[in-house]
Amino acid sequence: MLQHRLRSGGFGLSNRGGDGNRHSTPLKAKVQYPNRLVRNARRYQRLFLAFANWPLYLAMKWGWLRRRTILMKTRSGLQIEVPWELHHAFKDIFLYHTYVHPSILARLPEKPVILDVGGNVGFFSLFALHLRPLAQCLTFEPVSGNFAQLQKNRNGNPQANWRLFRAAVAGADGTVRICSPSGRSLVTDAFIQSVHETEANRSGPGEEVEARTLETIFAQENIRHCDWLKLDCEGAEYEILYRTPPALFDRISAITMETHGADGARNNAGALTDYLERLGYDIWLADDTVVYALKHA
Repeated sequence: MLQHRLRSGGFGLSNRGGDGNRHSTPLKAKVQYPNRLVRNARRYQRLFLAFANWPLYLAMKWGWLRRRTILMKTRSGLQIEVPWELHHAFKDIFLYHTYVHPSILARLPEKPVILDVGGNVGFFSLFALHLRPLAQCLTFEPVSGNFAQLQKNRNGNPQANWRLFRAAVAGADGTVRICSPSGRSLVTDAFIQSVHETEANRSGPGEEVEARTLETIFAQENIRHCDWLKLDCEGAEYEILYRTPPALFDRISAITMETHGADGARNNAGALTDYLERLGYDIWLADDTVVYALKHA
């Protein structure tokens, strides 16, 4: 999880290479942000515009409430239970729009199919459903505590076309062990042990869960086309994407993900974005960790 590292509030682009004559946008570009005053103004503007009960968030933020969980209500009719220990994740997604790039949003249809890998408690899925109420959303989350909270948010929005899966997405089908250094019930730092062996050995008890590849998910869930794939899976993004058959990417229009450091020469944002470019995506980078990829029209 981004843990409030990005401070997006608007986008500009600076060329990072690529053939600007072939495409209307550069192949790889660096996201540029406005100054802090503008970012802060846009953050509060998004709070006011998105939520009918926005004063509740400010009351919690400023310490006026004793409760540890608040129920936010969007103007589009969604309810979002926000445990305060995860409010930074909520803020990243809804107020900073960390996972949104305007070019991706401009291409997003009214009834998109959205895959949320590393869904945590559902903030990104609910954000996507707020943007596109007619979306079909599939959310994958392996951690039991997170998944229980995810189910609460799902139950609070029965009108949504939203399916949940307590599973990890990985480079191979089977069973994986999920570890979290923090050890709390609600976490944003859980990872697959095989991705970070050294950290896993220090992290204490984990839990075993089902793992499925993107190829398997597309086949089993009868997904013909994915309009937006979001990945936040603490290093598993490399094996997930590198082991996906290249032809399957023709059925994925846009990808947003946070990248993490991992062992291996190709397990970094630069190598992964080079790979996605070769598969036909335009690329934008934010803070050299967050990747926005959009398939050529």
